[in-house]
Amino acid sequence: MRRKPAWVLEGGIEGTLEAFRDPSLRARIREELGREQDDWDNLVCSTGWQSVVISAVHTEKNRHLEGKHIAQISEERGQHPADCMMDLLLEEEGRISIVYFHMSDDDVSQVVRYEKSLIASDSLTCETGKPHPRLYGTFPRVFAKYVRDQRGLSLEEAVRKLTSFPAQRFKLGKRGLIVPGYAADLTVFNPDTIQDLATFEEPRQYPNGISHVIVAGKTTLTGDQHTHAREGGLIRAASCCAH
Repeated sequence: MRRKPAWVLEGGIEGTLEAFRDPSLRARIREELGREQDDWDNLVCSTGWQSVVISAVHTEKNRHLEGKHIAQISEERGQHPADCMMDLLLEEEGRISIVYFHMSDDDVSQVVRYEKSLIASDSLTCETGKPHPRLYGTFPRVFAKYVRDQRGLSLEEAVRKLTSFPAQRFKLGKRGLIVPGYAADLTVFNPDTIQDLATFEEPRQYPNGISHVIVAGKTTLTGDQHTHAREGGLIRAASCCAH
């Protein structure tokens, strides 16, 4: 389901910013964001403006807002949260990244344990700001939290959900298994000490417990030192090539 009213997105980013400049359209946006909707998922209404955190901005003048939520910023500015959001997007020409807090940890744990689920990350890096901590900690967190702490997954099943299962599901060719003829993509870690360290406040922190990373047969990480080997590349579906 969409998370924004379709009419606001007509005309792309420029069309959206133009709507923010129109007082009558701003009033409509403010009103629609204040109530549940039938044809799009209003996360602001269901979780609140305190759940919308600025992770990255484009201009230096607003850099101090990174890591703050809209409810806090709007209070500091003396604005309605919706007006604060629209003004920020105008100031940044639409170039703002955010993090939403709207998921249940119990639900995530249940999905992780589901036999047909696989685990991946869609986090995006950025030159500045505070990216989602999953950018640095997704996979170590699986082993630390769901395997070691909660014991909801076996070590073997967690490895499968992160490697061979996604490779097979998305038809990535000879990857995801340690067998002759397959790409030698390997991570060596200690299951007793592996731990994600990235937080929402300080997301750019590498995990503990990983000693080696090998990509296409070349060692790219030893301890905490990158070897400067650059063997990674785009993997296309149905590829049958191995390194």
